[in-house]
Amino acid sequence: MSRYRLDENLQDISYLNEIFEKFKRQASIFIRKVKEVLEENNLSTSEIDNNSLEFSFWGLDFIIKSEIEYEMKSSNFIQGELNTYYKDDDKLNLILSYNFDKLGNIGRNSVVNDFAIYYYLDFVKNLKNYSSEKKIKFQLN
Repeated sequence: MSRYRLDENLQDISYLNEIFEKFKRQASIFIRKVKEVLEENNLSTSEIDNNSLEFSFWGLDFIIKSEIEYEMKSSNFIQGELNTYYKDDDKLNLILSYNFDKLGNIGRNSVVNDFAIYYYLDFVKNLKNYSSEKKIKFQLN
């Protein structure tokens, strides 16, 4: 007696892989758009690696990671996240997070075409608040 229904379980995994890949493609598009806006605003960025992007702003280092969470209740990947972390030595501190779906909607009111500029504005706003709250000093380098 098997504890798995092989065909059904393999189909479920195949379906989840398809959903995962759709989110991965969307994340790739969002990361590229953000990289373009950051570079247009004279920020130094790394190459995109595994749907992650590193950059420096006001002397501090940041990383944008595309992430996704599996929801057990629905047995599915519901939304992706584009998370920006401040790199404080070996710790990553979340500064900004945007949720996105597999269709290309991101944040509350954005789509791929207009997202990146709003990301940049939100990033600076959140960074100012975070740095003030945590007493982080910017580096003049």
